Amino acid sequence: MGKFMILHLEDDPALKETVMELLTMLEPEGEVHQFTNSDDALHFIEAEGDKVDVFLLDVRVPGQMDGIGVAKQVRALNIGSPIVFMSAYQRPATADLSDTPNFEWVKKPWSVEQLIGILERAHASAEA
Repeated sequence: MGKFMILHLEDDPALKETVMELLTMLEPEGEVHQFTNSDDALHFIEAEGDKVDVFLLDVRVPGQMDGIGVAKQVRALNIGSPIVFMSAYQRPATADLSDTPNFEWVKKPWSVEQLIGILERAHASAEA
């Protein structure tokens, strides 16, 4: 197994930097790929997505689709890694995500403890 790989999609520069600092501390041997728009994230996912262990996705981001659209594309590519939506907005109706299994919704602002739990569950999923 290679390095634990995290894809983070977030358009808020300050939050993106904070998450990078936290992930670097929590996953010092990990590999974090950050994107500020869905288009760049999707290019990476199409090339390397099968190596990603967990997707941390904001919902409202610039690009051709939002974070939910990115998640649907991840599943369309048959990538089963956990998807975590990190959003200040309300979770959409279950029907909107019915074709996106293995996801969770974390409302912003989230805590460091929540991020630790997300990473622990992603590690358990990667080891299964």
